[in-house]
Amino acid sequence: MTVKLRLTAGLLGQGYSQAVTIGAQLVSVPVLIGLWGVEQYGAWLLISAIPTYLALADLGFAQVGAAEMTMRVARGDRASAAIAFHTVFAMNCIIGLTVFCGMAAVALSPLSVSLMGQAYTNSAIPLVLLALSLHALLSLLQGILGAGMRSEGHFALMSFTFATLRLADISAVMLAAWFGGDLLDAALAMLVTRAVLTALVAFLIQRRWSWLRLGFANARVEEARRMLRPSLHFLGYTLGNLVSIQGATIVIGAVLGPAAVAVTSTTRTLARLGVTGANMLNFTLQPEYSMRYAEGGSGGLTKLFRFHILTIIAVAVVYVCFMLGLGSSFYAVWTKAKIEMPAMLFSFLLMGSAVDMLWTALQTPAIATNRMKLTGPAYLIVSCLGLAALAYYSPREGVVAFGAVAFAGAVAMLVIAYAEYRKLQRQS
Repeated sequence: MTVKLRLTAGLLGQGYSQAVTIGAQLVSVPVLIGLWGVEQYGAWLLISAIPTYLALADLGFAQVGAAEMTMRVARGDRASAAIAFHTVFAMNCIIGLTVFCGMAAVALSPLSVSLMGQAYTNSAIPLVLLALSLHALLSLLQGILGAGMRSEGHFALMSFTFATLRLADISAVMLAAWFGGDLLDAALAMLVTRAVLTALVAFLIQRRWSWLRLGFANARVEEARRMLRPSLHFLGYTLGNLVSIQGATIVIGAVLGPAAVAVTSTTRTLARLGVTGANMLNFTLQPEYSMRYAEGGSGGLTKLFRFHILTIIAVAVVYVCFMLGLGSSFYAVWTKAKIEMPAMLFSFLLMGSAVDMLWTALQTPAIATNRMKLTGPAYLIVSCLGLAALAYYSPREGVVAFGAVAFAGAVAMLVIAYAEYRKLQRQS
């Protein structure tokens, strides 16, 4: 497959993936608010944010493994790529099950109910958390299976497959709510759907590429040790996202209540549509960075990066102009005017999203070649500082504090990501 064909297919696959992400938000928000009401919908957002901490179990191994396998397959070394594949699978199984046991203990303890505060209590909350934790555990396989598909040059197929799984998840939730189900019914519907489809995808992948059969036969301790350092650096992104998104959701819910969670979540979703578009290009180009680095020479990397950053800048300009003109009107139609969007909150989130588009593009080459050193840990630190600032200012400033913190963090990350890129450029 030629480079142009790979990029075209990859962008189409990412287009479908992001269309699913955006479409699911656009459709599910009014549907679930209409069926459950703002209070119960806010409670669903708050509860479902907690099990996502199971993403910690990955420790960045799936991303590092994907880049490593892509580079090895590009050199024609599938035997070595199989070692990386089984090592990542083994590490995710061990750590994932350990973290799940801890999450289950929290779900079945009184702590799970206390996390919801006094605004929303329900005896089924522990079971909802347990079901969503099992779903998150199954979702860890997505990164492992996707790494194998990406290494074989089928990034577009990977994007299409796992976007379809996400579409099935939200469809199961909406169907459960449509037929009168509560939060527990929705969580169980999503869990069963993901279990069946994950098993089917794993079976089809190993039928297509025999060396991508899940197992532990080729796992190596020394391989895990070698991959640990870049994995821990990449873990900073995972932890940072959990702190800045799920952590902020929990803080907003505890301080301002579930209704405020609904306001910040919907406003953030609308403001970050441009980031979603930019990520299409970022993710599509990652395998290309990996392959060009494996093939040697810095000329191809520089040319690819120039195309990358200029495209992102153009997308950012168009996105900001469009949202400044039509964002508030679209929000009113989207939420059926049941949620009022604070203008200051939207402005902060819009500016922060534009900056996010730039810094995430800057750090893409380092991620694709397992050479990230600054941005991951820095993102975690910036996110933690932002969460502390949110907890301090939100009682006085309300939801606007959420937007101000997001913008300040994005500016800090732009400076750090640029420094990381300059360092990588000198080394290359």
